Amino acid sequence: MWFVIRAVRDDGRVWLAAGLVAGVALEIKTLPVFLLFGLFVGLLTCGPRSVLRSRWMWGGVLLALALWAPNLIWQATHGWPQLRLANSIAAGNSGSSEPRWRLIPDQFLIMGPPLAPVWIAGLWRLARDPALARWRFVAVTYGVLVIVFLATGGKPYYLAGMYPVLFAAGAGPVLAWARRGRGRLRTLVTVAAVSAVISVIVALPVVPADDLHATPVPAMNYDAGEQLGWPRFAATVDREYRALPPAERASAVVLTGNYGEAGAVLRYAPDITRVYSGHNAFWDYGPPPTGAAPVLAIGYPTSDLRAWFTHLRAVGRIDNGLDLDNDEQGRLLWLCTGRTASWPKLWPEMRNLG
Repeated sequence: MWFVIRAVRDDGRVWLAAGLVAGVALEIKTLPVFLLFGLFVGLLTCGPRSVLRSRWMWGGVLLALALWAPNLIWQATHGWPQLRLANSIAAGNSGSSEPRWRLIPDQFLIMGPPLAPVWIAGLWRLARDPALARWRFVAVTYGVLVIVFLATGGKPYYLAGMYPVLFAAGAGPVLAWARRGRGRLRTLVTVAAVSAVISVIVALPVVPADDLHATPVPAMNYDAGEQLGWPRFAATVDREYRALPPAERASAVVLTGNYGEAGAVLRYAPDITRVYSGHNAFWDYGPPPTGAAPVLAIGYPTSDLRAWFTHLRAVGRIDNGLDLDNDEQGRLLWLCTGRTASWPKLWPEMRNLG
């Protein structure tokens, strides 16, 4: 957005910088496509439409497409898994998915309620102030993204990248208001400080791990609860892995329901190297080898495990030791034997997008 705003003002080679950044971003995530679509709609409807005739602008577009092409080709040749993942997220199959009605109210929470007047002033100024008429497309872009994410079931934080622009646009009138009186300046400083403190407590790991369960932080920030308990999780898996007879341990594998669980075992139980998961891109690493057995499985519904194996025995239960109710707390670790089909046949059934 910084490059685009400068490019609309100055034209020229800065469009290539915008295209470079957009292309790199598109190699990482598909989400920037929505931003680029919103920018196009904004420029088309509000102008300056002369931008759309700039050879530098179209050079930036071509550069972004060239950088995006490997990702796009891979998606096309693998059944568009990103679209399937997006549909799964929209259906609520993600820990941080929210109902669609939450998208707009959550904008005030994500940026901090005390500072909402700043970005709202910026949005109004971009939409109405003649002095910023050249950048009115930014306000339209924001509106397009709100509509698109409401329609597609996007997560509330998908809009977060727009707020640096809105805060920048709102900073001028807010500072002008504050300078008209010492009391107003104190109010602004207090509001900014309160917002910063709230954001630090909610977003950063400053609350002691032992006390987190007694605070509202996990309810406000899903990821806060998911950052704890992984060493103990891996230790539970490692203990049961080492308890297997040596002959079974030599061919045993660990199967997890999500990539976080798989990553925890690989990180904190390095002696276990045969770790598999059907979750998202982890599935692309492929299934266990043909003779892999027995299986230490966790994170999959018991009904699925019973369809894939003839014998299940619970050998452990996850306890993070923090009384913290996160996704892994209380889950059973199963020792599974008697696979009902070959790994290549079962592997498509084990895929989980979300």
